[in-house]
Amino acid sequence: MTRPLAAAAVLLLLAGCGGSDKAGTSGLKVTGTVTASGAPSAQTVRLGMTDGLTFTPNVVHAAVGSLALTVENSGSIPHNLVFDDDALGKTDTVKGHATATLTVPLTKAGTFRFTCTFHSGMDGEIVVGG
Repeated sequence: MTRPLAAAAVLLLLAGCGGSDKAGTSGLKVTGTVTASGAPSAQTVRLGMTDGLTFTPNVVHAAVGSLALTVENSGSIPHNLVFDDDALGKTDTVKGHATATLTVPLTKAGTFRFTCTFHSGMDGEIVVGG
């Protein structure tokens, strides 16, 4: 009897250690996470944009400061990146096989959502602080 219980416990533990397709309670389907590099006043990060209609990765961890966010469109479908908070900025249309860099002022801690306005469900977030 202890062997089936032990096996069930192992399976539960393994399931609990697996990745999640959500970041917190935001409902965001996570394609990966990255932490910005550099000093808080000069952080950098690079995200991919794909023909699969995803940002990869789509969760960025950063500190309060300034973030140079570079997006690279590896496919042929045009995309953009627009923050829900207009003060954080947006890119122009990024054509296939092109890149764009946006300097994002991160003046306070919080979670800041972004999206491609051309493709519903193509979204991500920057988690600042904590």
